[in-house]
Formats: sequence, structure tokens, C-alpha cells
Amino acid sequence: MIKLFGEDITDLGPDERAKLGLQRSFQDAGLFPALTVTENIAVALERYAGNPPPDIWYYRGAWQEWSIAEADILIPLSEEELRRKISAIFKHQSQKDRAPFPGVDEREFWQRIEERNKATAHLVDQLGLPEYFAMEAIVVRPPASKTRPTAHPPR
Repeated sequence: MIKLFGEDITDLGPDERAKLGLQRSFQDAGLFPALTVTENIAVALERYAGNPPPDIWYYRGAWQEWSIAEADILIPLSEEELRRKISAIFKHQSQKDRAPFPGVDEREFWQRIEERNKATAHLVDQLGLPEYFAMEAIVVRPPASKTRPTAHPPR
């Protein structure tokens, strides 16, 4: 079951989900290759007919997680959900080549994400909150915000 704001949206089509504010930006640099990611999102928001415009959910990627203090949303993941997430990441086109700037960590993206999501859940558990197998941290900002979140996004 997929829930958005407590409402079951499992059987809704993509257009119906979009009307509720659930959107995605594709990880394909070919959308408008001359534009930055932020500019690509701005183009999508300019064409969005809904009111109010949707919030933007910022995901950190394979190298670094948002800290628990910075996160606006913590998404619990079961073992099966993490497995499906890793499977999707592993199948993504970006996995066909090595990362251009892997740093000192030679692990694959999916390996980094698995460790990172489990570590976030462990930190939340240490705070005395409910225990989960894994957890994703997300920062949410309204589209009016012209800047991406930094290490310490504005509140």
C-alpha cells in the first residue's frame, strides 16, 4: 500500500497522483542538458498547473545522508523496501559505469546507500524512537525557495 498524507493512493494513476502533489524528477541529465538540476526543476514547476505548487523533496544520494537534525522527513524502510530500493538503484543506468568522482570509498552506490540507510535508522533508534530496519532522511522546501539546501538548510 502506498499512502500520501494518510490516503491510500496505490491504485491511482500517475496523473491522479500528480494532482495530489506527488511528482518526481527523472535522474536523466538529457531532459534539458544545458540546465542545472535546479533549473530543470524550475521548468517543471513553471508548467505545473496545481495550486499551491508542490514542495521539493531533497535527497542526498549515495555519499552523504542528511543529519537527523536537518531532516524534515524520516522515511522508515522495512528490509523488503530497502531491498527493492537497492534493486532499483542497481538497475539504474547510472550503475553501468563507475562514478566519476567516487572519492576514497570504492563501494558501489547501492552498497553505500544500504549502509547509510541502516545507519540512519540506528541513530533514530539510539534516540529512543521506534526501531526500523532502515531509514531515509529527506529535506523538504517550498518551491519559492530559490536555493538548494546546504549543509544546514534554512528553516
